[in-house]
Amino acid sequence: MADMIYSVVVYGVVWLSGLSLLAPSSVSLDEALVKLENWRREYTPSELDQWCVIIRQEARVGDGEVGGRLHNVVKSESVPGRVRRAALELAIAKANAHTAEDVVNTLADWCDPEQAPNQRELAVRGMLIWTAAVEHRGELERVMSNQEPLLKLLVRATKYGSLEMLYGLMTAIAESPAPLSQRQNAALSIIGELKDWTSCPKPLLRLLGPTAIPALREQVRQATSAEDFNLLAASVLAHLGDQEIVPDLQRWRPALADRAPVYSDVVGSWLWMIDAQHPPTKLLEAIRGKGGRWAIERAVELGIEREDIRKVVLEHVEDLQSRGVNNEDPRIVDIKAEALEVGVLAPDELPDVTIPGWLHDAEW
Repeated sequence: MADMIYSVVVYGVVWLSGLSLLAPSSVSLDEALVKLENWRREYTPSELDQWCVIIRQEARVGDGEVGGRLHNVVKSESVPGRVRRAALELAIAKANAHTAEDVVNTLADWCDPEQAPNQRELAVRGMLIWTAAVEHRGELERVMSNQEPLLKLLVRATKYGSLEMLYGLMTAIAESPAPLSQRQNAALSIIGELKDWTSCPKPLLRLLGPTAIPALREQVRQATSAEDFNLLAASVLAHLGDQEIVPDLQRWRPALADRAPVYSDVVGSWLWMIDAQHPPTKLLEAIRGKGGRWAIERAVELGIEREDIRKVVLEHVEDLQSRGVNNEDPRIVDIKAEALEVGVLAPDELPDVTIPGWLHDAEW
Protein backbone atom coordinates (compact mmCIF):
# COMPACT_ATOMS: atom_id res chain seq x y z
CA MET A 1 0.00 0.00 0.00
CA ALA A 2 2.79 2.40 0.93
CA ASP A 3 4.51 1.72 -2.41
CA MET A 4 1.30 2.50 -4.26
CA ILE A 5 0.82 5.76 -2.38
CA TYR A 6 4.46 6.72 -2.94
CA SER A 7 4.28 5.99 -6.69
CA VAL A 8 1.19 8.14 -7.07
CA VAL A 9 2.82 10.93 -5.08
CA VAL A 10 5.92 10.79 -7.28
CA TYR A 11 3.80 10.66 -10.45
CA GLY A 12 1.82 13.69 -9.32
CA VAL A 13 4.97 15.66 -8.51
CA VAL A 14 6.64 14.82 -11.82
CA TRP A 15 3.53 15.61 -13.82
CA LEU A 16 2.94 18.94 -12.12
CA SER A 17 6.57 19.94 -12.52
CA GLY A 18 5.82 20.21 -16.22
CA LEU A 19 3.19 22.89 -15.77
CA SER A 20 4.06 25.87 -17.89
CA LEU A 21 2.73 29.39 -17.71
CA LEU A 22 0.77 29.20 -20.92
CA ALA A 23 -0.90 32.25 -22.33
CA PRO A 24 -4.48 32.36 -21.07
CA SER A 25 -7.12 31.41 -23.62
CA SER A 26 -10.48 33.03 -24.02
CA VAL A 27 -11.91 30.75 -21.32
CA SER A 28 -13.24 32.69 -18.32
CA LEU A 29 -12.55 31.91 -14.67
CA ASP A 30 -16.00 30.36 -14.27
CA GLU A 31 -15.57 28.26 -17.42
CA ALA A 32 -12.17 27.02 -16.22
CA LEU A 33 -13.71 25.95 -12.93
CA VAL A 34 -16.54 24.20 -14.78
CA LYS A 35 -13.97 22.27 -16.81
CA LEU A 36 -12.39 20.90 -13.63
CA GLU A 37 -15.78 20.22 -12.04
CA ASN A 38 -17.00 18.30 -15.09
CA TRP A 39 -13.81 16.62 -16.17
CA ARG A 40 -13.96 14.59 -19.36
CA ARG A 41 -11.60 11.87 -20.44
CA GLU A 42 -10.73 13.58 -23.70
CA TYR A 43 -9.34 16.66 -21.94
CA THR A 44 -5.55 16.85 -22.29
CA PRO A 45 -2.81 17.73 -19.80
CA SER A 46 -2.15 20.86 -21.87
CA GLU A 47 -5.74 21.98 -21.43
CA LEU A 48 -5.57 21.32 -17.70
CA ASP A 49 -2.43 23.48 -17.60
CA GLN A 50 -4.26 26.34 -19.28
CA TRP A 51 -7.31 26.16 -17.02
CA CYS A 52 -5.14 26.03 -13.89
CA VAL A 53 -3.22 29.11 -15.04
CA ILE A 54 -6.49 30.98 -15.59
CA ILE A 55 -7.75 30.07 -12.12
CA ARG A 56 -4.44 30.99 -10.52
CA GLN A 57 -4.32 34.34 -12.31
CA GLU A 58 -7.97 35.34 -12.19
CA ALA A 59 -9.27 34.03 -8.87
CA ARG A 60 -8.97 36.34 -5.90
CA VAL A 61 -7.15 35.08 -2.82
CA GLY A 62 -9.74 34.50 -0.11
CA ASP A 63 -12.65 34.01 -2.52
CA GLY A 64 -14.79 31.56 -0.59
CA GLU A 65 -16.92 30.56 -3.58
CA VAL A 66 -13.91 29.64 -5.74
CA GLY A 67 -12.32 27.84 -2.81
CA GLY A 68 -15.49 25.86 -2.18
CA ARG A 69 -15.77 24.80 -5.81
CA LEU A 70 -12.15 23.67 -5.91
CA HIS A 71 -12.71 21.80 -2.65
CA ASN A 72 -15.58 19.92 -4.28
CA VAL A 73 -13.27 18.90 -7.15
CA VAL A 74 -10.78 17.57 -4.60
CA LYS A 75 -13.53 15.43 -3.04
CA SER A 76 -14.88 14.09 -6.34
CA GLU A 77 -13.87 10.45 -6.79
CA SER A 78 -14.89 10.58 -10.45
CA VAL A 79 -12.16 13.11 -11.24
CA PRO A 80 -8.63 11.81 -11.98
CA GLY A 81 -6.07 12.10 -9.21
CA ARG A 82 -3.83 14.54 -11.10
CA VAL A 83 -6.76 16.92 -11.55
CA ARG A 84 -7.77 16.64 -7.90
CA ARG A 85 -4.18 17.41 -6.88
CA ALA A 86 -4.14 20.49 -9.12
CA ALA A 87 -7.47 21.60 -7.62
CA LEU A 88 -6.11 21.07 -4.10
CA GLU A 89 -3.04 23.20 -4.76
CA LEU A 90 -5.23 25.95 -6.21
CA ALA A 91 -7.67 25.71 -3.29
CA ILE A 92 -4.81 26.16 -0.84
CA ALA A 93 -3.33 29.06 -2.84
CA LYS A 94 -6.66 30.90 -2.93
CA ALA A 95 -8.03 29.87 0.46
CA ASN A 96 -9.34 31.98 3.28
CA ALA A 97 -9.22 30.61 6.82
CA HIS A 98 -12.65 28.98 6.52
CA THR A 99 -11.92 27.25 3.20
CA ALA A 100 -8.52 26.06 4.40
CA GLU A 101 -10.07 24.53 7.51
CA ASP A 102 -12.76 22.80 5.42
CA VAL A 103 -10.10 21.27 3.15
CA VAL A 104 -7.97 20.17 6.10
CA ASN A 105 -10.97 18.59 7.83
CA THR A 106 -11.87 16.64 4.68
CA LEU A 107 -8.34 15.27 4.44
CA ALA A 108 -8.33 14.41 8.16
CA ASP A 109 -11.55 12.43 7.67
CA TRP A 110 -9.80 10.46 4.92
CA CYS A 111 -6.94 9.37 7.16
CA ASP A 112 -8.41 6.00 8.01
CA PRO A 113 -7.20 3.79 5.13
CA GLU A 114 -10.01 1.31 5.78
CA GLN A 115 -12.59 3.94 4.80
CA ALA A 116 -11.34 4.24 1.20
CA PRO A 117 -13.75 2.50 -1.20
CA ASN A 118 -10.96 0.91 -3.27
CA GLN A 119 -7.19 0.74 -3.67
CA ARG A 120 -7.13 3.41 -6.37
CA GLU A 121 -8.96 5.92 -4.21
CA LEU A 122 -6.74 4.94 -1.27
CA ALA A 123 -3.65 5.87 -3.28
CA VAL A 124 -5.14 9.15 -4.49
CA ARG A 125 -6.12 10.15 -0.96
CA GLY A 126 -2.60 9.37 0.25
CA MET A 127 -1.21 11.64 -2.46
CA LEU A 128 -3.61 14.46 -1.55
CA ILE A 129 -2.88 14.16 2.16
CA TRP A 130 0.87 14.35 1.51
CA THR A 131 0.37 17.32 -0.83
CA ALA A 132 -1.47 19.38 1.79
CA ALA A 133 0.08 18.18 5.04
CA VAL A 134 3.72 18.23 3.96
CA GLU A 135 4.30 20.00 0.64
CA HIS A 136 1.91 22.93 1.21
CA ARG A 137 1.86 22.95 4.99
CA GLY A 138 3.43 26.40 5.18
CA GLU A 139 0.68 27.99 3.09
CA LEU A 140 -2.01 26.41 5.25
CA GLU A 141 -0.29 27.53 8.45
CA ARG A 142 -0.16 31.11 7.21
CA VAL A 143 -3.83 31.32 6.33
CA MET A 144 -5.24 29.36 9.29
CA SER A 145 -5.57 31.31 12.52
CA ASN A 146 -6.39 28.11 14.42
CA GLN A 147 -3.69 25.45 13.94
CA GLU A 148 -5.51 22.63 15.73
CA PRO A 149 -7.30 21.22 12.65
CA LEU A 150 -3.98 21.03 10.80
CA LEU A 151 -2.31 19.31 13.75
CA LYS A 152 -5.22 16.84 13.83
CA LEU A 153 -4.59 16.09 10.15
CA LEU A 154 -0.86 15.60 10.74
CA VAL A 155 -1.54 13.15 13.58
CA ARG A 156 -4.19 11.16 11.72
CA ALA A 157 -2.08 11.04 8.56
CA THR A 158 0.55 8.97 10.37
CA LYS A 159 -1.69 5.98 9.59
CA TYR A 160 -0.81 6.44 5.92
CA GLY A 161 2.23 5.63 3.87
CA SER A 162 5.91 4.99 4.33
CA LEU A 163 8.51 5.89 6.94
CA GLU A 164 9.45 8.86 4.76
CA MET A 165 5.90 10.14 5.01
CA LEU A 166 5.84 9.52 8.76
CA TYR A 167 9.02 11.50 9.22
CA GLY A 168 7.66 14.37 7.12
CA LEU A 169 4.53 14.49 9.27
CA MET A 170 6.47 14.40 12.54
CA THR A 171 8.74 17.18 11.34
CA ALA A 172 5.67 19.21 10.36
CA ILE A 173 4.27 18.84 13.88
CA ALA A 174 7.57 19.85 15.46
CA GLU A 175 7.87 22.94 13.24
CA SER A 176 4.23 24.02 13.49
CA PRO A 177 3.54 27.58 14.71
CA ALA A 178 0.90 26.14 17.05
CA PRO A 179 1.49 26.62 20.80
CA LEU A 180 3.90 24.14 22.34
CA SER A 181 1.12 22.58 24.42
CA GLN A 182 -0.82 21.70 21.24
CA ARG A 183 2.26 20.28 19.55
CA GLN A 184 3.06 18.21 22.66
CA ASN A 185 -0.48 16.83 22.66
CA ALA A 186 -0.07 15.92 18.99
CA ALA A 187 3.22 14.16 19.77
CA LEU A 188 1.60 12.26 22.63
CA SER A 189 -1.23 11.17 20.33
CA ILE A 190 1.28 9.73 17.86
CA ILE A 191 3.14 7.96 20.67
CA GLY A 192 -0.18 6.42 21.68
CA GLU A 193 -0.56 5.00 18.16
CA LEU A 194 3.03 3.79 17.60
CA LYS A 195 3.25 1.63 20.72
CA ASP A 196 5.63 -0.93 19.22
CA TRP A 197 8.41 1.53 18.39
CA THR A 198 11.34 1.30 20.79
CA SER A 199 12.91 4.70 20.11
CA CYS A 200 11.41 8.11 19.44
CA PRO A 201 12.30 10.13 16.31
CA LYS A 202 14.05 13.37 17.19
CA PRO A 203 11.37 15.73 15.82
CA LEU A 204 8.90 14.40 18.38
CA LEU A 205 11.43 13.84 21.15
CA ARG A 206 12.41 17.52 21.06
CA LEU A 207 8.83 18.46 21.91
CA LEU A 208 8.68 16.31 25.01
CA GLY A 209 10.18 17.62 28.22
CA PRO A 210 9.38 17.18 31.90
CA THR A 211 5.83 18.49 31.47
CA ALA A 212 5.02 15.47 29.29
CA ILE A 213 6.14 12.91 31.87
CA PRO A 214 2.76 12.42 33.64
CA ALA A 215 0.99 11.70 30.32
CA LEU A 216 3.76 9.34 29.22
CA ARG A 217 3.60 7.46 32.53
CA GLU A 218 -0.14 7.06 32.07
CA GLN A 219 0.38 5.58 28.59
CA VAL A 220 2.82 3.05 30.00
CA ARG A 221 0.63 2.17 32.98
CA GLN A 222 -2.48 1.64 30.88
CA ALA A 223 -1.03 -1.64 29.60
CA THR A 224 -2.93 -4.79 30.52
CA SER A 225 -0.57 -7.17 28.70
CA ALA A 226 2.91 -7.23 27.19
CA GLU A 227 1.35 -6.94 23.74
CA ASP A 228 -0.41 -3.76 24.83
CA PHE A 229 2.63 -2.21 26.53
CA ASN A 230 3.59 1.19 25.09
CA LEU A 231 7.26 0.72 24.29
CA LEU A 232 7.58 4.13 22.67
CA ALA A 233 6.28 5.99 25.72
CA ALA A 234 8.66 3.99 27.91
CA SER A 235 11.59 4.90 25.66
CA VAL A 236 10.81 8.62 26.00
CA LEU A 237 10.59 8.32 29.78
CA ALA A 238 13.98 6.62 29.77
CA HIS A 239 15.42 9.45 27.69
CA LEU A 240 14.02 11.95 30.17
CA GLY A 241 15.52 10.04 33.10
CA ASP A 242 12.24 9.36 34.87
CA GLN A 243 13.13 7.39 37.99
CA GLU A 244 9.49 6.88 38.97
CA ILE A 245 8.92 4.57 35.99
CA VAL A 246 11.77 2.23 36.98
CA PRO A 247 9.59 -0.16 39.07
CA ASP A 248 7.13 -0.43 36.16
CA LEU A 249 9.94 -1.31 33.74
CA GLN A 250 11.36 -3.90 36.13
CA ARG A 251 7.93 -5.45 36.67
CA TRP A 252 7.14 -5.68 32.94
CA ARG A 253 10.58 -6.85 31.83
CA PRO A 254 9.94 -10.63 32.14
CA ALA A 255 6.61 -10.43 30.30
CA LEU A 256 8.13 -8.32 27.54
CA ALA A 257 10.97 -10.83 27.24
CA ASP A 258 8.38 -13.59 26.79
CA ARG A 259 6.83 -11.52 24.00
CA ALA A 260 10.26 -11.18 22.31
CA PRO A 261 13.62 -11.94 23.97
CA VAL A 262 15.19 -8.76 22.57
CA TYR A 263 12.87 -6.67 24.73
CA SER A 264 14.74 -7.72 27.85
CA ASP A 265 17.85 -6.00 26.49
CA VAL A 266 15.79 -3.01 25.38
CA VAL A 267 14.36 -2.54 28.86
CA GLY A 268 17.84 -3.01 30.30
CA SER A 269 19.14 -0.18 28.13
CA TRP A 270 16.31 2.05 29.32
CA LEU A 271 17.13 1.33 32.96
CA TRP A 272 20.76 2.17 32.24
CA MET A 273 19.78 5.46 30.55
CA ILE A 274 17.75 6.50 33.59
CA ASP A 275 20.55 5.64 35.99
CA ALA A 276 23.12 7.45 33.82
CA GLN A 277 21.35 10.77 34.42
CA HIS A 278 21.39 10.75 38.22
CA PRO A 279 23.29 12.87 38.86
CA PRO A 280 23.49 14.44 35.38
CA THR A 281 27.29 14.63 35.50
CA LYS A 282 27.35 10.82 35.22
CA LEU A 283 26.60 11.41 31.54
CA LEU A 284 30.19 12.55 31.05
CA GLU A 285 31.35 9.07 31.99
CA ALA A 286 28.58 7.58 29.82
CA ILE A 287 30.08 9.34 26.79
CA ARG A 288 33.23 7.29 27.35
CA GLY A 289 31.16 4.14 27.74
CA LYS A 290 28.16 2.88 25.84
CA GLY A 291 26.25 6.17 25.91
CA GLY A 292 27.85 7.60 22.79
CA ARG A 293 25.69 9.98 20.79
CA TRP A 294 22.77 9.79 23.18
CA ALA A 295 24.87 10.74 26.22
CA ILE A 296 26.26 13.81 24.41
CA GLU A 297 22.80 14.94 23.36
CA ARG A 298 21.32 14.44 26.81
CA ALA A 299 24.23 16.14 28.56
CA VAL A 300 23.64 19.25 26.47
CA GLU A 301 19.90 19.12 27.16
CA LEU A 302 20.53 18.96 30.90
CA GLY A 303 22.80 21.99 30.82
CA ILE A 304 26.17 20.42 31.54
CA GLU A 305 28.98 22.80 30.64
CA ARG A 306 29.75 22.45 26.94
CA GLU A 307 33.48 22.76 27.51
CA ASP A 308 33.33 19.81 29.92
CA ILE A 309 31.48 17.77 27.29
CA ARG A 310 33.95 18.83 24.59
CA LYS A 311 36.90 17.80 26.72
CA VAL A 312 35.43 14.35 27.34
CA VAL A 313 34.62 13.88 23.63
CA LEU A 314 38.17 14.73 22.55
CA GLU A 315 39.69 12.53 25.26
CA HIS A 316 37.43 9.63 24.33
CA VAL A 317 38.25 9.86 20.62
CA GLU A 318 41.96 10.11 21.42
CA ASP A 319 41.70 7.03 23.63
CA LEU A 320 39.92 5.05 20.90
CA GLN A 321 42.55 6.06 18.34
CA SER A 322 45.36 5.07 20.70
CA ARG A 323 43.82 1.59 20.91
CA GLY A 324 43.89 1.20 17.14
CA VAL A 325 40.31 2.16 16.32
CA ASN A 326 40.38 3.77 12.87
CA ASN A 327 38.69 7.06 12.02
CA GLU A 328 35.98 5.38 9.92
CA ASP A 329 34.75 3.33 12.86
CA PRO A 330 31.16 4.24 13.91
CA ARG A 331 32.36 4.68 17.50
CA ILE A 332 34.38 7.68 16.38
CA VAL A 333 32.26 8.93 13.49
CA ASP A 334 29.03 8.93 15.52
CA ILE A 335 30.65 10.77 18.43
CA LYS A 336 31.94 13.55 16.16
CA ALA A 337 28.60 13.79 14.29
CA GLU A 338 26.63 14.29 17.49
CA ALA A 339 29.15 16.70 19.00
CA LEU A 340 28.99 18.83 15.84
CA GLU A 341 25.20 18.70 15.73
CA VAL A 342 24.79 20.02 19.27
CA GLY A 343 27.57 22.59 18.92
CA VAL A 344 30.07 21.01 21.29
CA LEU A 345 32.80 20.71 18.64
CA ALA A 346 33.84 23.30 16.08
CA PRO A 347 33.75 22.23 12.40
CA ASP A 348 37.55 22.24 12.17
CA GLU A 349 38.09 19.90 15.13
CA LEU A 350 38.94 16.22 14.55
CA PRO A 351 39.66 16.99 10.87
CA ASP A 352 40.76 13.42 10.12
CA VAL A 353 37.29 12.09 10.94
CA THR A 354 34.92 12.35 7.96
CA ILE A 355 31.17 12.23 8.50
CA PRO A 356 29.15 10.63 5.65
CA GLY A 357 26.51 12.90 4.13
CA TRP A 358 23.66 10.57 5.08
CA LEU A 359 24.68 10.75 8.74
CA HIS A 360 24.32 14.55 8.72
CA ASP A 361 20.63 14.05 7.89
CA ALA A 362 19.96 11.24 10.35
CA GLU A 363 17.05 12.23 12.61
CA TRP A 364 15.65 8.89 13.68
